[in-house]
Amino acid sequence: MTAPHTRLVLAVSISATLAACARVESLPPASERRGDVFLAPDSEVMPGRVPERATLAGMLAQRELQDAEVAGVVGAASRVFDLRKLRAGQPWRIERTQ
Repeated sequence: MTAPHTRLVLAVSISATLAACARVESLPPASERRGDVFLAPDSEVMPGRVPERATLAGMLAQRELQDAEVAGVVGAASRVFDLRKLRAGQPWRIERTQ
């Protein structure tokens, strides 16, 4: 009797083989292709370097973030990072989505 995991591997293998043999539609001629679609940026990257005697909250406040946004970022970051280890001159950046 075949083990269950062997049957699964066999089924996946057969599916992959059949998919590889599927008919592939060709691209339209170059004269019919359209140019790239421009997508408006949906975020803003704010880079910087940690200044002397700075806190994350202070650096974010200088970037004109609202108090609630600053508190949210600091709270989330403090659960993952030891914010006391910020050192002057270290690069940092935050990406703000719209």
